[in-house]
Amino acid sequence: MKLNVKRTLLVGISFMTISAFWQLYDFAIPLMLYQEFHMPNTFSGIAMSLDNLLALVMLPFSVHFLIERQQKLENVCLLLL
Repeated sequence: MKLNVKRTLLVGISFMTISAFWQLYDFAIPLMLYQEFHMPNTFSGIAMSLDNLLALVMLPFSVHFLIERQQKLENVCLLLL
């Protein structure tokens, strides 16, 4: 099995970009909550924790929905051919 360098670089750059934006989000949102809304650090930490919990709950449902949607589109394409 040969390594596909182009695909490997594309996936690596994608993960790097997502990680960079994630770090920026985790840094900027508590700072914005503190400066703009005068929210204490404790409450901004709670808000960020709830945000992470919501993401953990929503992620499996989103993936399930997207997989079902893709399968329906594939079935429609097969019917049209």
